[in-house]
Amino acid sequence: MPAVYIHIPFCVRKCHYCDFFSKELFPNVSKESNVQARHIPFSVEKFTDYLCREIEIFAELNDAKHTIESIFFGGGTPSLLLPEQLNKILETLNNKFDILSDAEITLESNPGTLTFDKLKAFRQAGINRLSIGVQSFVPEELKFLQRIHSADETVQSFENARKAGFDNISMDLIFAIPGQTQKSVNYSLSHALELQPEHISYYSLIYEQGTPLNNDFESGKIQKMSEDQEAELYAVIMGVLHREGFIHYEVSNYAKAEKYKCRHNLNYWNRGNYFAFGPSAHGFVGSKRYWNTKSLNKYYEMIFADKLSIEGSEKLSKKDMLIEKIMTGLRSEGLDVEATKLDYDFDVIKKAGEILDKLIEAGLIKFDNNILSLTDRGYMIADEIIVRIIKYI
Repeated sequence: MPAVYIHIPFCVRKCHYCDFFSKELFPNVSKESNVQARHIPFSVEKFTDYLCREIEIFAELNDAKHTIESIFFGGGTPSLLLPEQLNKILETLNNKFDILSDAEITLESNPGTLTFDKLKAFRQAGINRLSIGVQSFVPEELKFLQRIHSADETVQSFENARKAGFDNISMDLIFAIPGQTQKSVNYSLSHALELQPEHISYYSLIYEQGTPLNNDFESGKIQKMSEDQEAELYAVIMGVLHREGFIHYEVSNYAKAEKYKCRHNLNYWNRGNYFAFGPSAHGFVGSKRYWNTKSLNKYYEMIFADKLSIEGSEKLSKKDMLIEKIMTGLRSEGLDVEATKLDYDFDVIKKAGEILDKLIEAGLIKFDNNILSLTDRGYMIADEIIVRIIKYI
């Protein structure tokens, strides 16, 4: 069953590690909560109108009314939208798609942009899962990441969300920050767990090409954390969250219970179809991956001309799809060996048996009930293991 991804390309101020397409609304604001006192620019209202028109154009070009099981608002900072803008988008989606009554509808958000009244309106509009970009509870780490919220604002935003009726809240956190220690990771974890989120995503800091962060690294202004140090922090995170009863169901994702696993992301990892709306959004249907233009002006031009904003696409070969199946399967809940054999005519046990035996013996991978999956130790070197296995394709 398909999902929908919507990219909201606005943020208060862009963080130096972020490589997602976004436009700064208030580049000189030093504190995120200050935006509450400001008027959200007309450009956001204009974007909302064009986004809704894009959804309508998609529906006009597709005869079937697709049933949707999850919707994800990413960005950027989608929580910058006014409730009436978000409501307009959701109403358009409901008019053009058959949205399941229990569909998971996630909104990415940043602390400081979430007043109680706004959260209450978001919840009433249909948002039932909130993802908060916390990143850290340590002031020095927030400063390094160029985040413009405080730990206190995170707590306030979380409490506001609970009061507004949200009972499925995810927190995004970052590790492998230069200067970060096991003590500071434990500090962030303890503060996060005090708030009792249903889901935690804990990502390692990535130095994406072209970002100011990577430029600082390449010029020698900052140093990356060593792989050994990063692995130590990852082990700390896994250990704490396991003890707290979280299910580690993907390299960077932990859910308090089965029902709190992110259904939208599971659809990605299981190679399900998903439709994309908004500039730079990526979609996938059948064996075709497509992506929308990153230019906001070009996006407006294409929608104004009653065209979808698709800039490019690629058709994946059977080998490409098999490689992705192995990668996403092993990085998440495991690879179904029998299904892989039926769908791709590839017997991973027979073809890669020699390396799999060594990985199993080393305690890096396990094979139970026809599912090949990584152990906690295996998660720590997931990419290396995957590379060794796909060599046999």
